[in-house]
Amino acid sequence: MRPTLMILATIILVLVSGAVSGEGVTREAATPDSQVKDLLIRKWASQRAEIATGDFSQRILRRGSNALLPLTLDELKIILNEEEFGGTHEQFVNIARRVMVPEEFAKLDRYWGEKKILVDGDRGLEEGEGMAQIYDGENYVVQIDRGEFDEVLLGSRQRINLKRQDLRDLRIVPDERFGIENLEIEDIKAGQVHLLVRLRPDSQPKKLSVDEASGIITEWLDSNKSGEPIEARFMSHLVELGEGIVFPRVAIRARFGSRGNLGLSGRRLIVFSMSVLDEMKINQPLPEGVFAVGTKRRTLVRDKRGDDSRDFFTESKANDVKQLASISMAGESNGSSSRTSYWLVVNGIVCVIVGLLLLRRRLSSRG
Repeated sequence: MRPTLMILATIILVLVSGAVSGEGVTREAATPDSQVKDLLIRKWASQRAEIATGDFSQRILRRGSNALLPLTLDELKIILNEEEFGGTHEQFVNIARRVMVPEEFAKLDRYWGEKKILVDGDRGLEEGEGMAQIYDGENYVVQIDRGEFDEVLLGSRQRINLKRQDLRDLRIVPDERFGIENLEIEDIKAGQVHLLVRLRPDSQPKKLSVDEASGIITEWLDSNKSGEPIEARFMSHLVELGEGIVFPRVAIRARFGSRGNLGLSGRRLIVFSMSVLDEMKINQPLPEGVFAVGTKRRTLVRDKRGDDSRDFFTESKANDVKQLASISMAGESNGSSSRTSYWLVVNGIVCVIVGLLLLRRRLSSRG
């Protein structure tokens, strides 16, 4: 019996030693969290600077609560996972069918459209659906097709109540506030790094899922202090565009709020937008004058760049509405100056005549 027991003990010892040894190798091979976080931060810094110019063509859908089913965040995630985030047009339509009220989905052709986005540094253009929105580095310019005439708005983003897309809507890139001290790694599974990000000690942490290889954020969740979802964003179908630059073809944004009017508790889907990029060109020269807005002969221009709004109709075509508005403003200024000079001269003549009449009356009275 003793030899048998010794053999069994030896076998158990060998197995236990192998298990411990194997566990030790796994732990030593695992990358420390600090290295993973440092690598992600460096990738995000690179992403902020790697695209100088971009030319994107997209299909886009944006709908509000009246057109949406009252889905929870978990219910929406199930739909997106089952439909693979809408990488094809068929999947795009399938997602719309599953998030929209049936009566509204029947009008889908009216609500989704095609858009073009150009970026060059801080300058950007979004064009589609009878509207062009431009930031030329100084002012925002919005051109709207009103049918009988065009309307152009000039001014700050706040003055003209502008909501436009840019690179941050197509690809999430964290800013410089995201440092190692703000990041907490929950786990790393299947090439995805799951992070908690707390930018302020008293704030609810943001939840991020990041593609470990590229550093692209695939999920982003903002919650309120109770941990309920406020906004969720999803990026998928990563494509390499050359120069080591990776970009998602699909971007989805969902906002959640109260749907108490339906007798439902918890935060439900109230805004849903989805864009699918069909064409992506980066770091190529853009056409000259692409950020200047031309006008037709009869275009209503609302210039909100100053304290007051000036409205006028153009009398001829122009290649740059800003230049035209400046000329118009100068003309009004010159006209105002001319009118002021005219009245000064008239008043001067009147004063001279009145003075001569008074002098004549005095001389007559003395005689």
